[in-house]
Amino acid sequence: MALSPAGADLKVIFGPGVPDALREQIVQTWGSLSPRLFDSVHDALEATQSVAHAIVLTDGSVNLFDEHPDLVNPFGILQILNIQNEKQALETLTSNLTVAMIQQLAGKRTMLHAAAIGDPATKRALVLVGASGRGKTTAAQYLGKKFTYLTDETTIVGADREISPYPKPLSLVVSDDEPKEQHNPVELGLNAADCEDTSYTAARVVIVGRTDESTKPYLERVSLGDALMSIAEQTSGVALNPEGVLSIIRLFEQCGGVWRLVYSEVEDIEPLVRELLAEDAVLPNSERVDEYETFEVPDRLPNVYPNGTQVLQRMFGTTGYLVDGERFLLHHGDSLDELSAFAAECWINAAHELTVREHYEVMRELFEGLPEDAHRQVVEQLSESGILTMRTVDDPLYTEENSN
Repeated sequence: MALSPAGADLKVIFGPGVPDALREQIVQTWGSLSPRLFDSVHDALEATQSVAHAIVLTDGSVNLFDEHPDLVNPFGILQILNIQNEKQALETLTSNLTVAMIQQLAGKRTMLHAAAIGDPATKRALVLVGASGRGKTTAAQYLGKKFTYLTDETTIVGADREISPYPKPLSLVVSDDEPKEQHNPVELGLNAADCEDTSYTAARVVIVGRTDESTKPYLERVSLGDALMSIAEQTSGVALNPEGVLSIIRLFEQCGGVWRLVYSEVEDIEPLVRELLAEDAVLPNSERVDEYETFEVPDRLPNVYPNGTQVLQRMFGTTGYLVDGERFLLHHGDSLDELSAFAAECWINAAHELTVREHYEVMRELFEGLPEDAHRQVVEQLSESGILTMRTVDDPLYTEENSN
């Protein structure tokens, strides 16, 4: 079975011991993604040689590679999934295929851990972001019967805000002690979009704020800093995106900012959702413009210093964002962290390599009375955290002449 969500290339191989009933169930639950089927493992391998990620289902009764040595692809990723616990295998398959898709699309699309629904009349889509357990799937399941269902978990956004539908099986909790059940969205009565229909455009980004307290649904504007800290945690592949967090900021700008939808009962949110999707909607604080400034690591050859000198600079690959006029967020690796004012100035003032002593003199101008040992302690901690890089110069070619 081959799948191509948003242009990713994935395949599922039904190996030895997979019952026909389980095979049919998997094909049915993934039916909204138009799976391509093959008559045999050999046919599947022949037809999908270029597919880089394969998941092989097996009961472990035989050595797969003895029977199908062509399964080994030195240029691809192969995962073996045991089916002895069929319910767990179904849940794991959904998770593994989604992760594989994210890995392939990382750096090419902006991907949010979010549900998405669209208005079939206007093609405007609402992106519902939220951590697991915050009501995202429940909201998608309810709204997917009222609007067009695009996805319940992974929203894939292109450069022009076009959304690539990912109507994967919905993972529904049956019991805390049991694996989640996997259901085709159409089977649940949802108006699933064609998986190749990219006509829907992200119009609004909303953080799901379901509460246990009984309340009438309402919207509240979320500041850029709060939105980034909340949504970056629910964003896939940010570190591999050449523009990183900036791609998310631009999406927020194009969608008119970010709102939090607070509610207690999902059945009560439809009027607000329709308001959010309306082109002429007047939303709370919609006139506010979020401001930000971007700081990056400039390209520059290292300076020449005598051996034994301790030097520091911004860690390569880090990017800083001053948002809301006062909050400093740093993107490093796959993390987005808010720095204290002092830590932020430490990073900002290390744009180019300089000695620890020179850096201290700069910081002492900003923070009068700064003890030198306190400064050293902080920059060492920032270095250990991957925010700054520190080194002791040890150049065997160094001479006094080439330092001038």
